[in-house]
Parts: sequence; C-alpha cells; structure tokens
Amino acid sequence: MWGIADVKRTNIAGLLCACVLNSAFAAAQDNAARSDVIKIPARELRGFGKLSGKFTRLENGASHLEIACESEERARIVHAKYINDLQLFQEPQAKTISVGTSQIPVAVVPQGAVTAFREKKIVHIVIGKTEAALTAALGSLRGVLRDAELAPSGTLPMYLGAFENSGFRFPGEERHSLPEFECLEEAFDLRVELL
Repeated sequence: MWGIADVKRTNIAGLLCACVLNSAFAAAQDNAARSDVIKIPARELRGFGKLSGKFTRLENGASHLEIACESEERARIVHAKYINDLQLFQEPQAKTISVGTSQIPVAVVPQGAVTAFREKKIVHIVIGKTEAALTAALGSLRGVLRDAELAPSGTLPMYLGAFENSGFRFPGEERHSLPEFECLEEAFDLRVELL
C-alpha cells in the first residue's frame, strides 16, 4: 500500500490519490464496517472539474479505483495528470502486461504494480500488491480494456503540473530546482535569494 511517506516530490494528484486510497484501504480493513466497495461522492476540483469515484477491493491484494469525470476532455486531463505524477512518484520501472490481445503499460514500484487507463469519461486505476495480482485484476476488466485508451492522449495544462514539472523559474529562464531548506520558514522567505 502506498502512503504519504512514499512521495518523493510534492504533487497534488499523487497526494490526492494516496489520501483517497489510504482512507479507502483503512475503511475497507475496518472489521466492524468491512466493505468491498466504497463510493466517493462528487467534488469539484479546480482544473479537473467535477469528479466522483468508486473504490473496489479485489481478490489477491488488488484494488480498482474508478474516477468518473464530467466530460471526456476532463477525463483525458485526469488520466494525463495521474500518469505524469506516477512518473514523479517513485521513479517506477516500466513494464507491459498481456491481457487477452491488449498490451497494458504498467508501473512497478516496491509496493506493487499499478496501471491507469481511460474509458470514455472514466479513468481506471488498478493496483496490485504483485504483478500477478494486477494481471488477475486486469483479466476481470477485459470488457472495459477492449475500448480503453491505455496511454494518455490528453495534454496536461501547465498550471496543473507547473511546479513539479518545471520547478521554480522566471519566464525565459532555464529550469531551476528549489534548494533544500533546513526549516520551513526559509522556504517562504525568498528575500534572501533575491537580494
């Protein structure tokens, strides 16, 4: 299971997914109120539009998160943002899993394997503790995979990925990374750097 401590860089979608999945796992593991399906109510998110979700705990340590978007255009953005943040998340190893006639791109990290794909207005994120668990989970989604977009076709607007992709910079300058700071107060006092 991925946790907040695993995030190497600050990114909104990664943190959002980690929070949603961590709370969903916690709720699903609570013996008093155990559930295999958790519905996530609709929320308006700036840049992404109105999103709702459904988390399903599958067999063999796998899970499936469906993110319903208000339009296909917004779903393309959510898909592109998730894949972009996944690449920044833990520098995953890229692999391909065969499910029927489909070749599914997969990111493998120490906690397991994950893939994301889009079917019209729904972005699917499938996670397995092992590659075998992910393959089995994807096998149960063959009907969805048949018409799915496996690689993001949407472009990520700069305002949704400007900080984690570009770092701190002025227009016309090369990319710069923010220095590591000893304490949080220094991070917000740019006068030291600018004077």
